[in-house]
Amino acid sequence: MSTSNDLYSKFAKVVDGFGPDSAKETADHFADLTCLHENELKHFMYYENATWRLLSLMAETKNKSKLHRLAVLKQWVSQIHIDQDLRDRIDELNDVDDEITDLFNHVGIIHNKLDRQEPPKKKRIITTKQQDNEAICKQHLEKLRSNDLTPITALSQNVSLNYMVNGYMQYQNMALMDEGSDIVDRERRVWKKAVLHALKQEPTDRYRSGLLHVLAGTSNELYDTTACNTWEDVIWAYLNEKIEAILDIPHVNSTGESFLTDDIAKIASSKDVIMEKNDPRILFHYILSAILSNQPQRIIQDIYLVYSDSQKQNQYSPSIYISDQPEERAHTLRFLSTFILYGRHYFGWQESADSASLLSAYSEINAGPAIARPTVIGAYAAKQSPEHQMRIFSNFLQNFDGDDEECSILIQVGKEYGLDMPKILRHTYTHLFKKATSMATNTFSAKTPEKLDLQLKGDMTENDAVFVQAIRWLTLDESMCAEAFEAINQSIRYLLSVYKIYLIQEIFNLVTDPMIQSMSIKVEQDDSLQAVFSEFDLHHCLVNVLVDYRDWEQLLKSKPLDDGSLDSIMRIHDWSDQVQKKTVNLRNQMSRVLRGKWLITTKAVDEDKYKTKVSLRQLYIPELVIRYHHVLYSTIFLIPSNEEQCKELSQLITNDNEQIFHDIKKAKKMEQVIKELSKSLA
Repeated sequence: MSTSNDLYSKFAKVVDGFGPDSAKETADHFADLTCLHENELKHFMYYENATWRLLSLMAETKNKSKLHRLAVLKQWVSQIHIDQDLRDRIDELNDVDDEITDLFNHVGIIHNKLDRQEPPKKKRIITTKQQDNEAICKQHLEKLRSNDLTPITALSQNVSLNYMVNGYMQYQNMALMDEGSDIVDRERRVWKKAVLHALKQEPTDRYRSGLLHVLAGTSNELYDTTACNTWEDVIWAYLNEKIEAILDIPHVNSTGESFLTDDIAKIASSKDVIMEKNDPRILFHYILSAILSNQPQRIIQDIYLVYSDSQKQNQYSPSIYISDQPEERAHTLRFLSTFILYGRHYFGWQESADSASLLSAYSEINAGPAIARPTVIGAYAAKQSPEHQMRIFSNFLQNFDGDDEECSILIQVGKEYGLDMPKILRHTYTHLFKKATSMATNTFSAKTPEKLDLQLKGDMTENDAVFVQAIRWLTLDESMCAEAFEAINQSIRYLLSVYKIYLIQEIFNLVTDPMIQSMSIKVEQDDSLQAVFSEFDLHHCLVNVLVDYRDWEQLLKSKPLDDGSLDSIMRIHDWSDQVQKKTVNLRNQMSRVLRGKWLITTKAVDEDKYKTKVSLRQLYIPELVIRYHHVLYSTIFLIPSNEEQCKELSQLITNDNEQIFHDIKKAKKMEQVIKELSKSLA
């Protein structure tokens, strides 16, 4: 037997298997699942089961006659059990009504009217025979109300009553068998005449009156009596009236998908005032009325209004109530979400903002953090429009906190349910990136500072983690390699603008060797990706320079003392070797950035991206030129060829690269650059 927690996954499995012509089988499957739990959650599961059985009947009898459909619906409502607690409450109210009625009708009230006194009415004396007849009528009425259509065979003094009841059962059975056209009109007229004649006689008790109204098909007379105490009683009486009306003229075709009118639905719902406001039966009665009225989408709008704002429940009488208890609320959303998707798939219901919001809410409760059900989210998302698929599954990914293996599994789950994962992953990155930038405390300034306040080291904050999380989703899908590098470049550009170098290094750690190899292959196949790959490579060079420069400075200042000993000579030799290696490495990477046209672009691309790139060049190129020359000039004593490199750098700025000159000038750093370059020109 499945557990309640397992019910969500079992429902998702059925939703995933929606077939083109399996409306009945699908509803039956849901009914079977809820049947296992129908004694749980204070009637919720029982009435959910009744709802799925109703939908199964609607699908099964879709092409049947109106008479037959009404008959099976009447049989369905007859099978809905009314629990003893509610029965006891109804009996208490009816006993009070009886006492009041006896007070007025049996004892009588003396009152003055124009100085005349009316004598009290005589108290009705009930004989033993009348009591027996009353008990028999009550028994017959309860038998018919339970849709027990077994003919009466026991001998009774009231032959005419047996004839009328058995005739009713015969015709109701014919309606269930869809044999209305086989009714013999003359026999039906004779039977109906006998019923109407008995009804015209003054009824001796409420049970006989109720029974005769049921037989005559005038059940509308019972709505305000104790014969109709519940929603189920009113619906049963109304369906009985409609069946009898068609049986009177069985050869007339009755069309239309609606089985219930708004006024009858209101009368039926009015019976629910006897229940506690948090009784789930009230909600299901609204839903069942909407199904029978062929207006199920309207009730979805009403339910969402109450779900989103509990204060609006008072707009309805009785109030529509959705529990705020986590388990009950979760099951309510499970049913509503499944009900919505079932209606869309099999009955052509239109997608609406309210239904989409309820489905989103259901996805959120399945997203954890305590319990995550990716298969549930995937199955329900797959049955929605592409836009809502993307939004729902992407929201799940954005809030998921798991390791790489778990995240990869989620991506695979999405693919198995046919979701457009490339689009979803791009959407996920975009929203996480926007979230991260909106949470940032420091923002980019268009004005170039006097000195770069680089954050080479730092502790990862919650906001920092969002940047990493955004890119990680793209790196976990091999097919998204190009998009991943584009996203990495975008994030690095932003982080360079706020000087978070330590965070850029964390992003570089996401790039694996297989990703580099895959991107290299893609570049060979698509020349347009060369610019993306080159930008990433130059970003890497720049960040390495910014990080290694400080270590290089400290190393350069830490030359060992020469005391003439062999050890000092060895230490100086090792130091010289390290300085040369670090210098060459820095020199090469700086040269690649300066000569590699880092972030040089045209206005033909996105305007905002263009402005960002221009600003970043003005921010970093002047500083890079100054540091580059300093590295070269400071190590000429170790690497003589650096002197020639210094001259080439001066020529690069003045002659060969107009863009570098322009960046320095726009940044208003020409004076500092010339001051540094002049050291090698003296």
